Amino acid sequence: VFAELVRSLVAILHVDVAFIARPSATSGTMDVLAIQLDGAPIPIARYELAGSPCAGVLDQGFRVYPDRLCERFPDEPMLRAIGIEGYAGYPLHDLGGATLGLVSISSRRPLTRLDRIESVMQVFAVRAAAEIERLRADETLRTSEESYRTIFASIEDGVVVHDWETGALVDVNPKACQTSGFRREDVLGAPLSIFCSRREPYTEAHARRYLQLAREGRCPPYEWRGRKPDRSVAWFEVRLKAVSIGGVPRILSMSRD
Repeated sequence: VFAELVRSLVAILHVDVAFIARPSATSGTMDVLAIQLDGAPIPIARYELAGSPCAGVLDQGFRVYPDRLCERFPDEPMLRAIGIEGYAGYPLHDLGGATLGLVSISSRRPLTRLDRIESVMQVFAVRAAAEIERLRADETLRTSEESYRTIFASIEDGVVVHDWETGALVDVNPKACQTSGFRREDVLGAPLSIFCSRREPYTEAHARRYLQLAREGRCPPYEWRGRKPDRSVAWFEVRLKAVSIGGVPRILSMSRD
């Protein structure tokens, strides 16, 4: 998306350079999300904000230097190497007004029709900001998922996540596999009966009754006689709890040998 945005911006405004960047984890630097020079992407991943034409954009809003850019920023050798004459930058904001980054253009010719440049860049800034917000949401979700998996894998109780309606096994942690004797790939998506010894009162019908009590929020801890893959049996203390994982209702089973 970012690559397409800068490509289109170069074409619409007839400039030589366009890029989108956001503040990096390192203070005072910007991460380049996409940049195009003379019709092709170039490998710039990060740059120093101080002393660059972008410095005032994040704090002060739209900024434009129609000409003599190299004279205004003599400490930026790349500007002189490319022969940049004019620059314009527009900040990216989220819905709450927080600054997310910037979109900028540069040209080897002086910039004219500055009102049109500002209007076009404003449109592109809205789209770029929306994409950064989506990326940020994805990063947050990925971090949350990684944290969930780490905690899930390290719990010393056997934990099984059941489908709310059917009771089928949606997820299982390593401890549950260790105590039950089943491999993870064998139980994912398996029916509730896989952990039942099929002898009264440890049948699938009784297991479903416990799941119903959990849905109602009134399932006490209970003992369960489970069947292992080698047909041997094991005793577990089981606790069930209705939970929401990622906004999806589930039933969490925590068992201890």
